[in-house]
Amino acid sequence: FGPTIRYPHSPDECMHIPSVQRFWDLLVATLSRLD
Repeated sequence: FGPTIRYPHSPDECMHIPSVQRFWDLLVATLSRLD
């Protein structure tokens, strides 16, 4: 559960930046439903 990360914990680790916004939006929507 989180943004798309390729080759984690290696020198080639990288994150797909557009997936961070999608993850954040999903997280905020999920947490708002807990209220």
